[in-house]
Amino acid sequence: MRNYMKSILIFLILQLGICFPSDISAVDILEKSIRRLDGIDHSISVDVTTSKKSDDPKTKELKISTHWSEDENKYKMIHLEEGSNGSKGRELLIYEYNDGSMRTWVKYPKSGKVKEIKDKKLSKKIDISDITIPLNLLNKKIKFLKNETINDIPCKVLEVKDGDEAIKLWIDAVDFIIHRKEHYNKKSKLYKKIEYSNMVTQNEIKFYKNAKTVHLKDKVTTELVVNEFEIRDLKDNKIFRVTKK
Repeated sequence: MRNYMKSILIFLILQLGICFPSDISAVDILEKSIRRLDGIDHSISVDVTTSKKSDDPKTKELKISTHWSEDENKYKMIHLEEGSNGSKGRELLIYEYNDGSMRTWVKYPKSGKVKEIKDKKLSKKIDISDITIPLNLLNKKIKFLKNETINDIPCKVLEVKDGDEAIKLWIDAVDFIIHRKEHYNKKSKLYKKIEYSNMVTQNEIKFYKNAKTVHLKDKVTTELVVNEFEIRDLKDNKIFRVTKK
């Protein structure tokens, strides 16, 4: 009888373990994904290769540094530095605030001029959604669509309504990693998709080393490869200061 009760108990625990993630709301899943690296300052070095059907592929080097601010109003700061063939390119600085608002500055390499840009685009090839998931998505309409397996990992498929457009996210309910993203226009037509591959674990942090973004309308493909991931103390780093000439 004791063994029988033990078997029943194990069965119930397994069942609860399987069912538990479905009790997490869509908003909670997205927030856990956004905040997955909260408080962990880090830098990532990546190669980004952009391909068009009629042009030769072009590769840029990017170094992306993220710092969580001690300012109660700021959520985090992101510094992005472009490079190509050893030459330094533009620098981009993003402040993300706890209310979901964002400010972005660009520094040009030759003139050293710093200019604030008002739109969400960081450049024609890289935008904020390719680098991070902004907090302001939590203020949108979010719903759970279905369960689906991506890269052999069970995921929750979420839909986020962002104005007239929609974003679909495949997020697992264990590590809360994004395994796929799709962007739809106001006519519900898919216009951009991001697929991830080659997951690794470093310093107990899981992440994908490869990301492929396909812009369906423009027939442009961007492939991102992570060369280095480093946890760093960026508290007093000057790269996060806005200095205008």
